[in-house]
Amino acid sequence: MTHPAKTLPAPAADIDRHWIGSLARVDRLTSRQLEVFLLLGRGMSNRQIALALEVSEHTVKAHIAKVLRTLGLESRLQAGLAALLHQQRDSPG
Repeated sequence: MTHPAKTLPAPAADIDRHWIGSLARVDRLTSRQLEVFLLLGRGMSNRQIALALEVSEHTVKAHIAKVLRTLGLESRLQAGLAALLHQQRDSPG
């Protein structure tokens, strides 16, 4: 029995454009938002980020919300993946 091929929710080119657009806006983040963004890329929870930056979890949530809006992302998972892509793109080799 053969199974029909699964289709992506959007054409791959659209997905690529979305990530490229998000990464192009990273320079719009404040230094603190960038810190939070990069810590999301390390898989840290709000509590872990709050402890690392010595701020409240409420403040971390506010920073994450601003990161998502600025980069045009929908979830902290997308932000974490974007942070990984950002770090890979900016690392030598």
